[in-house]
Parts: sequence; C-alpha cells; structure tokens
Amino acid sequence: MIGMALAENGKRAVDFGHVVSCPEGEGHLIDGRKIYATGAVGADLLLVSSYDVVAQTMRLDLLPSGTPGVSFEEDWNRLGQRATESGSVVLDRVQTRPEWSVLTAQSAPQVHAPLRYQNGFSMILVGIGLAALEAAAAFVREHSRPWASAGVNEAADDLLIRRLFGEIGAELAAACASARTAAGLLDVFERGACSRTDVAIPVYAARSSASRASLRAGSDLMSALGARVTDARYGLDRYWRDARTLSLHDPVEWKHEEIGRHLLTGWDPAPGLYQ
Repeated sequence: MIGMALAENGKRAVDFGHVVSCPEGEGHLIDGRKIYATGAVGADLLLVSSYDVVAQTMRLDLLPSGTPGVSFEEDWNRLGQRATESGSVVLDRVQTRPEWSVLTAQSAPQVHAPLRYQNGFSMILVGIGLAALEAAAAFVREHSRPWASAGVNEAADDLLIRRLFGEIGAELAAACASARTAAGLLDVFERGACSRTDVAIPVYAARSSASRASLRAGSDLMSALGARVTDARYGLDRYWRDARTLSLHDPVEWKHEEIGRHLLTGWDPAPGLYQ
C-alpha cells in the first residue's frame, strides 16, 4: 500500500516549499512536516514531495516503511474518515536513495493526474451513499415503525418512505453513472482521443452529483427511519460524517464555478493540483 504525504500547512492549500530537500551523498536529505498524510501510518511505501533548494524544483520520493527520520504524530481526529489515518508526518533529515525518486529527466507530466484522484473521490462518495442506502433499507425492514397516517402495518409499505428511498436511490445511480463516464473519458484522454477539458468538466460534474447524493443519503434517509435510529449502537451517523469530511476536499462549489466559467466563456481549466 502507498500512503500520501503531499499537503503542507501553508497559508493557501496550494502553498508548498515548507518541506525541503538538498543533495546529500547519493540521494537527498528531506526536512519538514506534512499534513493530511492519507494512509501514511500503515503504508508499505510513503509518497513524499519536497522542494529541492539546490535544483529549485519539486521532488517526489517513495520512502519504504521504517525509513529512519520518518515519524507519525497520530493526530488525526476528524469528524469523519477516521480510518484513513490522515494525520501529520514529520521528516527529520530523512536520507533518500536515488532509486526512490519517482521523477526522472524522462518523466512526462501527468496533466490528468488531479482529475483521476478527483474522480476517485467521487467514486468513494457514491460508495458511502450506497452503503447508507443499504443500511437504511435494512433498518426500515427490521426496526422502523410505520407512522399512523400511512395506514399500513409495515414501514416498508409507507408510500412516502418508498418515494424517499426511490428518489435518493435515483440520485446515487445518476452520480455513479456520471463518475463512470468520467472514468471512461480519462482512459480516452490517455489514448489521445480527447482534450483535457473534455475530461475535466465531466469530472467536476461527477464530483458535484456524488457530493450531493452521498450527503443526502447520509442525512435525509434518517427522516424515514424514526427517532430510534439516533441510538449510538446503530452508528448510522457515520455515513454522513464520512461523506461530509471527504466532500470538503476540493470544495465542490469551486467545481460549480469552474463548470459555469467554461459554459459561459469557453474557459479551459489549466492543469493544476485541484483542477
């Protein structure tokens, strides 16, 4: 498994250069602190970015587990996504080897890489929403009591509950189809058969629909389950918490702005960490 140690605690999300490296021996020495290091604690390899102060360029190194000088603060205590262990990583004079370097003189820039991980987030959000839908359906069948006005003996026969499940299920199906379409376009781009913009706008759209659908599944479905669903033993709040935390990465409102800018002006998103 590969963990990610890329983000830094700059004034802006795209500020880098706080984690630095310099030539030392056959490799480089890396110093600094990373935040939001997803999966770093249990990773076999840790992908670390640093700014080479001599070459004045960015480096990417894959550090094997147990590399001296790498420590984990285990300070990840968020509302959701707790299992990702995305805490801080401290790099104290970490000595790299030449074969650990990811970037070489022959490396071609992966201008669509940010679109791939954004679409990956969309797929995760859809998965959270579908898991919430499945858990809520089981709860209705096993625990929910029908409201008196429904005139039925089983909550699953309540037409309003059926309508809500059908509506949220349709939204999740549409979000899943949107993310799958975007994934297919990423493959088309790699074959050189479409432009980056042809991929970017569908990726942004998928992110929008996936965020909305997963958040609604984790929240609005509870209105159909009854007050007993709030009992901590069921843990059904975890779906909303996980979706809410993940949805805040790459704010979806900026995806809306970028889609609108393209539609109104023909703007093409330039390759960037979050575009």
